Amino acid sequence: MLKNTKRKRGGHFPPGEIKYKILLYLLDNTDGIDEPTLREFFKNTFNISEPKNIKKHLEDLRKKRCIKKSEKSGFANHWAINNRQHVANIVELYPKIVPYIQNNDKIISLIVDNHKSDIRFEILGDLLSLSPSFFKNYLTNDSFFEQFKIAWFNLYFDSSKFKLRSESEVLLSSFTAHILFEMFIHCVIEDNINNVHIPDAFEFIGKNQGQYCLDHRMAWRKGYNYAKDNTWFEIENRDY
Repeated sequence: MLKNTKRKRGGHFPPGEIKYKILLYLLDNTDGIDEPTLREFFKNTFNISEPKNIKKHLEDLRKKRCIKKSEKSGFANHWAINNRQHVANIVELYPKIVPYIQNNDKIISLIVDNHKSDIRFEILGDLLSLSPSFFKNYLTNDSFFEQFKIAWFNLYFDSSKFKLRSESEVLLSSFTAHILFEMFIHCVIEDNINNVHIPDAFEFIGKNQGQYCLDHRMAWRKGYNYAKDNTWFEIENRDY
């Protein structure tokens, strides 16, 4: 929620502060808001009365692909944060906004919407809400996620047993939830190193590690049986 911090007439907000406050206001209004209402809010709350000032900030944020403007003849412009890429761009430009977004259920739902019917991503919303480091890495750092998948695979499986890359990709796909969970553990450790301590994150790990942490000795067998039962691919059954 935005704090009512009216500036004195002739005063100035720190650089980037107005854009940050606009984003917070739009995050509070996930269905979007029309431009006159937005201008009126900033006039009453922050003593910003010049329409062109707000319009300029809105256009700057649109060009940075943080918000979308909808135009319709005869109606005022409508502004909204309405897709995952908007949120990712906002996080990259305004990282201090992450804790606020993490507490916004509608924005979390927007991020996980593409996976809401996929059981492999059933814990994703919780992970995003509990760790700032996981949130930022998952949303803005695709290479981190890919590198983590490779490291996870090499830890639990003997990659030499897979002749085709497609075989390992199928296996990795079947263990998406486990990979996300252990990536989350890594990120919670990173949070603590950065002096961000979230007891709920540790509680979540304690409650779910039995389900999502694989025993190293059984990883190959579990992966083989899962793939075999679903007839995704065939590999030689060996005792490891």
